[in-house]
Amino acid sequence: RAAPHTAEGAVIRLDEIFSSTKKKLFFSCFSSSVYRIRIALDLARAHGRKVAIIGRSMVESTEIAQDLGYINVPQGLIINPGQMSDYSPEQLMVLISGTQGEPMSALSRAAVDNHKHVSIAAGDTVVLSSRVIPGNEKSIFRVIDHLYRREANVIYDDG
Repeated sequence: RAAPHTAEGAVIRLDEIFSSTKKKLFFSCFSSSVYRIRIALDLARAHGRKVAIIGRSMVESTEIAQDLGYINVPQGLIINPGQMSDYSPEQLMVLISGTQGEPMSALSRAAVDNHKHVSIAAGDTVVLSSRVIPGNEKSIFRVIDHLYRREANVIYDDG
C-alpha cells in the first residue's frame, strides 16, 4: 500500500473516498492543477458519477486542458449544472472552484447556500484537495465551518 503523501497514495485515498461517499461529492482543487482535475474526472467515471463543473476558473481550465489534450473526457461524463436534478446524489460529483476560501468563489457561496446551481446538503462530502496557502487560513476555515454547519463531511489536509 502506498504512503498517503505520495501521488499513488493520494489516488488510493481519493478512490476510497469516492467508494464510501453515499451522496453528492464535491471536489475542490486549484483550477490550475490539471493533474488533480484529471484524477477527479477519472475517479468520477470509474465510480459511475456524472460531473458538473462549477466556477468560472474551473470551467475555463478544464476546457483548455481538454483542448490541449491534457485530459480526455469521455462523452456524457460532464453534464450541465442545470442537469444535476436529473440524477440522484450518489450519481454526482461537482468539480468546484474555491479551495482557498475566496469570498466570491463557487465553494464559498455554496457553503452558505448562496449559489444558483449547487447546494451542499447534510451527508454530502466535500474534498478540499489542496494545501492551505499561508494567509488564507481564516477564509478557508470559515468555509469549512459553514460546511460543517450544513452537516457535510469535509475532507482536507490539516497537516
